[in-house]
Amino acid sequence: MTVRPKSLAATLLFSIAPVCCLIAPVLAQQSTWRIKNRFQSSYEFDSNIRERPSGSLDRLDASSLKLFFHSKASRRARNVRLTLTYQGGLQTYWQNSIENKLINEVSGSGLLQKGRFQIGFQAEARLKIYVNDVLDYTRGSAKVFLRTPAVLGFGNEVSVQGGGIHYKNFSTFDSSHLALAWTLSRKVKKNLSWNMTVTRMAVDYDRPALLFDASLDNLIVAAEQQEDESTQFATRIGYSKRVLVSLSYSLQHNDSNSFGYSYTRHQVVAVLGLPLGRQMWLRAYGATQIKNYSEESPPMFPIDVDSERDESNFLVVDLSKDLASGLTAILRYGYYNNESIIRSRFYSKSIVSAGFDFRF
Repeated sequence: MTVRPKSLAATLLFSIAPVCCLIAPVLAQQSTWRIKNRFQSSYEFDSNIRERPSGSLDRLDASSLKLFFHSKASRRARNVRLTLTYQGGLQTYWQNSIENKLINEVSGSGLLQKGRFQIGFQAEARLKIYVNDVLDYTRGSAKVFLRTPAVLGFGNEVSVQGGGIHYKNFSTFDSSHLALAWTLSRKVKKNLSWNMTVTRMAVDYDRPALLFDASLDNLIVAAEQQEDESTQFATRIGYSKRVLVSLSYSLQHNDSNSFGYSYTRHQVVAVLGLPLGRQMWLRAYGATQIKNYSEESPPMFPIDVDSERDESNFLVVDLSKDLASGLTAILRYGYYNNESIIRSRFYSKSIVSAGFDFRF
């Protein structure tokens, strides 16, 4: 499948607009806004703030203060609902100010019920600013979906999504994408659910493709831009009653016209939520992956600029305790062994944080 993501913006805008026009009048007449806010403050210790690969002598230990605000506004009528969300964060380091960063994210979603069909949209945008560095970027995406009546107890959803990322100072890592997806879901029992998603995606990069010249035994710059196409199969099963358990598996195969970017990836993700006692919870979230590149080439060229954008192998454990209505204390430990910006080279780090979550 060959697609041109750069022409998607207008198409997605005109696809979402009719849904918004149908939703807005109904919401205005039949419902009111419900707003929920939360504010988090935590102190964090990071063993490798610059995501240096394992074995590097240039690893830094650092502590930082993290502040996070999240606001969600929702409005619902009988057949429609609309959700708007904003979240922003600040992380400031005491001794390594080059890592100080600000993040702002906005998102919105709408759903319209027409008989036994549902049509909706989701859109999001993110701005990440490094106060004293040059890794700033903006990212955005929009998705339109249609849910059809269940067949033999299986729900169906088809969707089209487009988006892109733009680095302020690294245009060679800018890209745009188009994805088509089909999701099949079923409630197996009252508290047990299952879904499966097949996704076909194409990515256009703003950098030239690299080719391997056997006669020169070296890489050369191609005349065309890099284009990747991937197919992903993902399945998930989840259970929730007194405990929360979720287990998912995904298989992705990526083909690229640029040497060194084709790969196959297997990833397993597990989530656990367990009550330990009155108003106390233990939560764990982990993932592990196996990623095999098609070309056996030395790890010499970056796959991205910001290592924080992709997390491949990690385990995060939270212990939380409700102190009062709307106030929770949180202790968190995370271990990461993620692929760095150089393919096949990994960085490891441990993060310990303690803080409070205030909801109002």
